[in-house]
Amino acid sequence: MRSSGPAIGLIVVYQVFDNIVARTLIGFHLDGIAAWFPFQVHKSLLEFKQYWPQPSPTLDYHWATRSLLLTGIMWAIAFVVASAWAYLRRDL
Repeated sequence: MRSSGPAIGLIVVYQVFDNIVARTLIGFHLDGIAAWFPFQVHKSLLEFKQYWPQPSPTLDYHWATRSLLLTGIMWAIAFVVASAWAYLRRDL
């Protein structure tokens, strides 16, 4: 039986890394690049103001909801494929 500790540790480290790099890019006025990082995409999909009929002026980004959703799905697929690849390469 394998331990899930390394996987949990990796995701926590990646979340911290993602937030640090995104905030650094925003500090350098590279908001467009920072908005496409995995945790940033999924966090922006949780803002319900983007689903209102009229665009909210308080949103931190200006991307269409459809493109954010497709990007989130692509990130999820990429992580599933990477996980499957790593799992299949291991000695069981």
